[in-house]
Amino acid sequence: MHTSVKTTQFENVMLIDDEEIDNLINERLIQVNYFARNVNVYTNVPAALASIKKTLETNVGIPDVIFVDMQLPQFDGFYFLDHYRELCEMNPVLENTKVVILSAYINKYPDHLWSSYNFVVGKVNKPLSDKVLGGLQEDLPKKVA
Repeated sequence: MHTSVKTTQFENVMLIDDEEIDNLINERLIQVNYFARNVNVYTNVPAALASIKKTLETNVGIPDVIFVDMQLPQFDGFYFLDHYRELCEMNPVLENTKVVILSAYINKYPDHLWSSYNFVVGKVNKPLSDKVLGGLQEDLPKKVA
């Protein structure tokens, strides 16, 4: 009996969102749609940035795609984008990582706000959906065979 194994589009995805229920939904959707093999979830920006720094030290687990909510307590999505840009400038290995803005209020943020962040490749409403992930799978380059 031959069983086919589904392959994922990406190896590592990071979710940054303070809403636990959204994280559960998004993580599950990423898994059932074979979007990524590993999903790392963070509820705050400092923990997410610390994780990225650690992956850079070991060169293991560097995210292929980062979904970041803009409405976060204490350190918002723009704080993340500014600090992530600094990490990108010091670590060229991050140039292949794509950032997708994830927000319940996506229309609140006009596109010109992202123009200075060349790693931001799109913005989507949360929670994620099968349709959104399917569109991203078509739009983002493949990372995992």
